Amino acid sequence: MVGLAGIELLYFSYLSVNEASKKMSIQEMRSRIHQLVDEEEDETLLEAIDRILARNTESDIIDDLTDEQLAGIEQAREEVRQGNYVTLAEHKQKIEQWLAARR
Repeated sequence: MVGLAGIELLYFSYLSVNEASKKMSIQEMRSRIHQLVDEEEDETLLEAIDRILARNTESDIIDDLTDEQLAGIEQAREEVRQGNYVTLAEHKQKIEQWLAARR
């Protein structure tokens, strides 16, 4: 079972890869994904990737979440609907500002 931390990791990895993939062709993305999967040792992460890529409707990842995790997801969705979120670009800008101040 993939925990909430694993789901968050997958999501943020997706965002990072999504930014980089804008510059890659489909073939380059496939090659990169193959390489990353070939090098990965974390069985839980590989299982999650398999489920994502297989689009297995019989075993949806949501089915494995606890009530607390589902409530957290619904709370996050509501916060997004209300505009209470920070974009990836805003996070990157804040990190750059923080790093610049530490130099």
